[in-house]
Amino acid sequence: MTYEEAFEKAMAHVAEWEGVYSNDKYDAGGETKYGICMEFLRDLGTRGGGDINHDGVVDHRDVIAVTRQDAKEIFKKEFWDKPRLERFHPIVAMMMFDSNVNCGCRQTNKLLQRAVKAADDGIIGPKTIAAAEAMPVSQIIARFSDQRRRFYNGLAANKPTQKKFLKGWLNRTNACERLAVKCL
Repeated sequence: MTYEEAFEKAMAHVAEWEGVYSNDKYDAGGETKYGICMEFLRDLGTRGGGDINHDGVVDHRDVIAVTRQDAKEIFKKEFWDKPRLERFHPIVAMMMFDSNVNCGCRQTNKLLQRAVKAADDGIIGPKTIAAAEAMPVSQIIARFSDQRRRFYNGLAANKPTQKKFLKGWLNRTNACERLAVKCL
């Protein structure tokens, strides 16, 4: 599988889980469309791509203006290219991409580091890459998925307002694991 094919498969998976529009008061990201939330657009700012409607202000109207193509382009840049997922096996990159979109790059890095038994500082360096290269992809799939489930269970246990999302997070993780196994 090429990295382009891996990205397309991962993006199709993400699109299935991110929905169209939501504004749940308990969702940490706030108002969201196609997985792009208000908080994230504000972090990108007007120069970084957060001003979707190009009016010079990042606000509610930008969330409403997000298209599926905008989401795909932003996800590719922020959650595939910037974290340099092509340093990993394409299947591992797919799994990390979905996790990056759902819980952020630094948390995903820690989950991978725990899965490959590297120091979990959230910074991918030569030791993490070497540990990932030394472990069979099938083992990374299982261990990364397990670490992701542990993270979500811990999040729900420590933040009661997040419990309502737990089933969806676990279903998404399980679906991502099945996709990865299917791609072996």
